[in-house]
Amino acid sequence: MRNLIGILGHELMKVWNNKKFLIFITSIFVLNLGTLWYSTSSNDYNPDLYSYRKLESKLKNFNDDEKIDYIEKYLDNLNEESKFLYTDNYMKETSLLKEVLNEIRTVKKYNTFLDNIQEQSSILSNVSIFQSSSGNEYSDRNIIKTANDYKQMNEIMPSYENSKGILLATNSYITDIFIILILCIVIYILVFYEKEKNLFSVIRVNINGRLCTGICKLLSLQISCILITSLFYGSNFVYYFSQLPIPDLSQLIQCLAPFSTSTLEVSIGMYLIIYILGKAVIVSIIASTLLLISIWSNYILTPYLALGFMSAVSYGMWKLIYPTTKWAFFKYFNLVGLLDMNKVFGAYLNLNIFNVPINYSRVWIVFVITSLIVLNILIVISYLKMRKLSVKSIKLKGKEFNVHTSLFRYEAYKILIMKKGIVILLLFLIGTDYIYTNHRYYISSGELTYKQYMDKLEGPLTKDKEEYLKNEKKKYEQAITMCNEIDEKYNNMEITKLQAMNLKQEYERVLSNYSIFETIWDKYEFIKEYPESEFIYDSGYKILFQAKDNTARIVMILYFVAIVFTLSSVLPMEYSNSQNKILKPTLLGMKKITYTKIAISSILAILFMIVTVVGRFIHISKFYEMSSLGVKAISLFGIGFWGSKLSIATVMIMFFIGLLIFSLLVMGIILLISSKVKNSVYTIVISFVLISLSLIL
Repeated sequence: MRNLIGILGHELMKVWNNKKFLIFITSIFVLNLGTLWYSTSSNDYNPDLYSYRKLESKLKNFNDDEKIDYIEKYLDNLNEESKFLYTDNYMKETSLLKEVLNEIRTVKKYNTFLDNIQEQSSILSNVSIFQSSSGNEYSDRNIIKTANDYKQMNEIMPSYENSKGILLATNSYITDIFIILILCIVIYILVFYEKEKNLFSVIRVNINGRLCTGICKLLSLQISCILITSLFYGSNFVYYFSQLPIPDLSQLIQCLAPFSTSTLEVSIGMYLIIYILGKAVIVSIIASTLLLISIWSNYILTPYLALGFMSAVSYGMWKLIYPTTKWAFFKYFNLVGLLDMNKVFGAYLNLNIFNVPINYSRVWIVFVITSLIVLNILIVISYLKMRKLSVKSIKLKGKEFNVHTSLFRYEAYKILIMKKGIVILLLFLIGTDYIYTNHRYYISSGELTYKQYMDKLEGPLTKDKEEYLKNEKKKYEQAITMCNEIDEKYNNMEITKLQAMNLKQEYERVLSNYSIFETIWDKYEFIKEYPESEFIYDSGYKILFQAKDNTARIVMILYFVAIVFTLSSVLPMEYSNSQNKILKPTLLGMKKITYTKIAISSILAILFMIVTVVGRFIHISKFYEMSSLGVKAISLFGIGFWGSKLSIATVMIMFFIGLLIFSLLVMGIILLISSKVKNSVYTIVISFVLISLSLIL
């Protein structure tokens, strides 16, 4: 036992006493916090986090009924010209109030929700046992099981608690990506570093070099999983609780609207502990799977390619499989589904297992325990019987790369294969697709009205369009006049308040779109002054060119992470093993090699930016129509824009070229830093510091 503890401590120190690893995890930790801050900062559509705290401070002394009454009355009197109490514009204010109001109503109607479940079960029980009420045997069984599971919840009387902080902290998929990225480094230190140095040949002949060492490597990995998961998700909770209202952690989890369907009778604080422990277990399963593949393989790239393949397949199953089908097990029990811990304990879900509904959390517990036992046994056995004790290079077409015949191909191999550039590019593609796929733009009724106007007016100003706008303006002016007359009659006590409200109802409905029309009228007056401009539906273009869009911010952070990790090792790789001393006196020399590296890095930098920009354009075009590319840019940007005489298509091409140049500039800075410090880890740290400072400034 003493030997086991000693070796375990040594394996842990390999990881946690490694200076490069500590610098790496510190950089990722800071980057994770920066991502949280950057992704939740205010924009033109979503309220900032402080707005939730301001609203909560107003509601804290009210009961749930009083909270609902206050928000409803405030919303009824809210319009574009109102003085906003919690945000700085109408869209943010209504979004904030409606979100909180819906949550309070959800918690308030909890007992009604339980009654509806029991009522459905009661109706079903009155149907003949020989005939399904719905024609779906599984559906009927699911209704009965759901009712039985919720019977125990009848005595719960939840009161509303703000869930925003917990929801944001637990749904941070970027944090999951960072944790898995760190674990890839841990596995490299525990396995591939020793394979590269041929140390296993020495370790395995020692008295404790097989079983004891294999168990200790497994334990050190799983302990690291717990520490890293607790560190990152603990910091997530601390960050969001410092920015948002902190719920009463002693209240039941059902007090949080997004978790109100859970049948877990625990406090909010206990749920957070269960969440972190559950997440650590899933991370351990993923890491153990990669460790098992690493033991089997003598190619460093194999476990990372396996991770990319599993991520792609898992994401496909997560998106394509419907929850109530017989294939639902594969939807939730994969790399993507398992990481969504809120689905396990924070919601109620039954899986269709051979046409029998079984609670997801119970299946999850059985699956997790079984997976850990099987993986642990396989890892120990594989380590005992391990035959692949060293690292091999990948051979293409049965021939080694030859530096003298194709320097470009050889350097591309080193960057893309040896230094995992192709893996990072694939993960970047998957990450951007995931971010764009899981984000939807909020299309308000005002936006729909604006689009209807623009569909009618799109193109140059004509007499018919001018006549139409004047008639619309007259309609609104008449509605304003009538409202003023009704108000005057009420002030003179000629009619009652109820009569005034009834009389104004129709006119107020017309005026609900007046602020939108004012925007249209301003465009009309601009086009009259500058005839070369036209009417154009510009919402999509404005979002495309808006740097404050949260989705764009997250993708740009992912872009910086990907390009820094890819390019940080391009120049230092020869210095890490002193190969530069051998290459300098060769025929080609380091100068020619460096130029080739820069050329390959330029191609990669352009590829990363193309994925970023094209993905964003496709994503926005799904929600907002972006046509009229041949129209002059003055119609979109106004007279003060330098390219107002050019077409929108030309401006977009120039904008795209500018981003490609920016990407090449970022590449140049990273390569310059790496050429000076001659160390990939220090390059990553310095690059992230510079990027963070530039974002803050």
